[in-house]
Amino acid sequence: LADPQKKIWIGTDHKGIAILENNSITHTLTQTNGLTGNNIRCMCIDNMDNIWIGTQSGLNRVNTGNNSFSIARFTQADGLSSPSITTITTDKNGTIWIGTPTGVNRFDKTRFTIFNQSSGFQVPYIRVLYIDSHGTLYAGTRDGLYYFDSRSQRFLPRFNSFDHDITAIQEDKHGNLWIASAGSGLFRTSKNSGQYTTFTGGNSLPSDYITGITPDKEGNLWFSSLNGIFKIPRSRLNYFPGDSPSDSLSLVYYNESDGMPGNECTRYGQPSTAISFQSQLYFATTRGIAIINPTIPYPNTAPPAVIIEDVIADNRSILSQEIPNLSSQIQSLEFYFTAIQFSSPHAIRIKYKLEGFDDHWRDPVQGRNRMAYYLNLPPGKYTFRVAACGNSGNCNYPGVSYSFRIKAPFHKQPIFYALIIILIIAITAFILWFFNYTRVHAPAITDELSAQEKDTPKEKYKTSALLPETVEQILPRLIVLMEKEKVYLEPDLTLKKLSERLHVHYNHLSQIINEHLETSFNDYVNKYRIEEAQKKLSDPKEARKNILEIAYDTGFYSKSVFNTAFKKFTGLTPTEYRKKNFFPPSGS
Repeated sequence: LADPQKKIWIGTDHKGIAILENNSITHTLTQTNGLTGNNIRCMCIDNMDNIWIGTQSGLNRVNTGNNSFSIARFTQADGLSSPSITTITTDKNGTIWIGTPTGVNRFDKTRFTIFNQSSGFQVPYIRVLYIDSHGTLYAGTRDGLYYFDSRSQRFLPRFNSFDHDITAIQEDKHGNLWIASAGSGLFRTSKNSGQYTTFTGGNSLPSDYITGITPDKEGNLWFSSLNGIFKIPRSRLNYFPGDSPSDSLSLVYYNESDGMPGNECTRYGQPSTAISFQSQLYFATTRGIAIINPTIPYPNTAPPAVIIEDVIADNRSILSQEIPNLSSQIQSLEFYFTAIQFSSPHAIRIKYKLEGFDDHWRDPVQGRNRMAYYLNLPPGKYTFRVAACGNSGNCNYPGVSYSFRIKAPFHKQPIFYALIIILIIAITAFILWFFNYTRVHAPAITDELSAQEKDTPKEKYKTSALLPETVEQILPRLIVLMEKEKVYLEPDLTLKKLSERLHVHYNHLSQIINEHLETSFNDYVNKYRIEEAQKKLSDPKEARKNILEIAYDTGFYSKSVFNTAFKKFTGLTPTEYRKKNFFPPSGS
């Protein structure tokens, strides 16, 4: 928190407050000095320049006049709904609004008014409180966004079916409201329509877990996340995905490679970002404070070079083929690519598009930042394109490309329909002839049309060169990789990558899994992942993690894929399984 005396107040997890002045710590405030606790959770400044500090043990008001600190303490005995304070803000009238795990408290200079379940506010845990330029008070909770209706004196839902875990709220220069979440990405509400647009890792965000938002003096927005810091320029704040092929959020991205003490910004604490009187931006991380001077531009570099490394159709490379004609029976297509830029390689953002299938450019799925995967494409002509953007927003559209065709199956070709018509005519003619023949020549005719069908399926691995000795060598090493090294926790694990670790061709590895383990590669890997997820969902130590975090921890790259796989193996959704199998420790 930056105060009017040009000092930076830094709240810590167990050691109280540190005050930074002229790049050195000049004061510390702890429980010994009169604070209600050393575990700092939130701060704000009121219109009298008092500093309000929330801890896990109560609320504090610090008067900083005459370079001294006079501390007033407030606890449940004074009317607070809970001793644990999660967020504080103040309105233009000087009213202090305090968020807690059990509701919102309003402090009108002398007394507290509580808004919780007993007063009609059904959502208990408050993450963040924010007041926009129109004076509307918003409450971000673990279950969605609410606003305070002054007429009814109640908190009401801002959107229907919006149940995301809100971590930060900020209004931009255009009047749009930006809402950060824990695991669901970023949301922007339009001041005109009131609808919201969603941005996730698919829109080049470095992380879907956003911890803080702050504007700089130029109107740009800065975001802290679990994977570094990024900036959205003011010119892109009204961006809509798919506006045009080369459009993007034009993020400028910072992490450890740029000097941050650590990539992970703090998950808890309000606010987690601040701007000083010198326009410097301060970000709280789990390893210290990161300071950025936004007036220094990031180096303007040329777009990265892009290479398509391999194209695999059902475990067979087709990259060397020029415009191949693929069978309609092809089930999976994998595209492997990379981008090269020696200046800020960590900031490269790759986009891809399959012309003939995708309407817009897409970002790789989180955990698969160098590949694209398509299943059961319909027949047609396709061109796969890959482009890359540097940290300055420069992109090399339309990028590099690879074209191919998928032939229509015989039963969908025009000649097939012609044969069907001929066959129907022939059958009809035969029936008419047979009816006339039997009526004239025979009282009874024995039907001898009971030919037995012989449809022997093609043996998939009939011509395989896989030796039994190879199987005996690979199977034990495969089990060690899965059960001891737990490679299934890697979200970008593919058949090709696993075969490289085992030093065996991926066709042979696929045959071993299919024939000897009697399963597919995806089911084999997901079985281990689901078993790991079951342990975490029933482990009290993992109770603070939500379903999405556990999905990421166990190697899945999206919540929907995780839910589908989990129900396939267990017959339950992850939420149902946790409710059925989670047993908190006794006394908790």
